[in-house]
This record gives sequence, C-alpha cells and structure tokens, in this order.
Amino acid sequence: MAKIDSTRPGLDLSPWLDDPMSIFQASRLWVEILPNMPEDEARKRYPESSLIAIRWRAKLEAAAQSGGLAYEKPVPTKREKTGLAVGGSAYLGTPSRPATYRTIENWPAARVALVDLRDQQQGRDRWPGL
Repeated sequence: MAKIDSTRPGLDLSPWLDDPMSIFQASRLWVEILPNMPEDEARKRYPESSLIAIRWRAKLEAAAQSGGLAYEKPVPTKREKTGLAVGGSAYLGTPSRPATYRTIENWPAARVALVDLRDQQQGRDRWPGL
C-alpha cells in the first residue's frame, strides 16, 4: 500500500486509510494518488501513476470476482443508461420515450479490508504482472 511518509510534497494519505476502503481508493492509494482527486487532474499531474492505478484496479477487481480477494458482500450496484430519452412532438404525432437503464455491479466501489491490501510485496505475489 501507499506509504504514509511519502516523499511527494503535500501528500497526506492518513485521512484515506479507511478500513474497509473501495477498490478504487485502494488502487489509487497504491500509487500515491489521493482518491478524491478528479480523474482528469490525476491523469494530467501523474500520467504514469494514473495508468498503473487503472491496472491495479482491474487486477483487484478480477481478484475479488475470482475469490482471491475478500470483499464486503453484496457488490454495490449502479444504474447505467442503455437508451436515450426521445422527446415527442404533438404536432407530428410522435410519442415521447423515457431513457432506459439497467442495474450493473459497481466493482470499483466494492469495499475491501485494509489487512488484505497492506503488504505490497504479498499483493504483487498474489497478482503478478504489475
């Protein structure tokens, strides 16, 4: 995991060491990016670290889905838009149609325990290729 005594100036990770934390937070903390930093700002300021965080998030999600990483059940869900709303016209006689949605699992929001993420070397052994 990220080191509390980071050498990056002005980086204080202590408020983000929640237990449990989301997979999204864990992947960003691993590369010392604050979880509340907007994605576009993180990519601009830390392009290499942002790419590594994305890889970590994918690895952690895959490990959780396969049972290799414990997480709080159930997995959070979110609504995803599948169709756009269409405005009707009384003049043309066309009806309006509301947007359509589906519910999907939100794996980046899945909560994992800090103890399962604490040892960076153990994590790299479990999820090779990083």
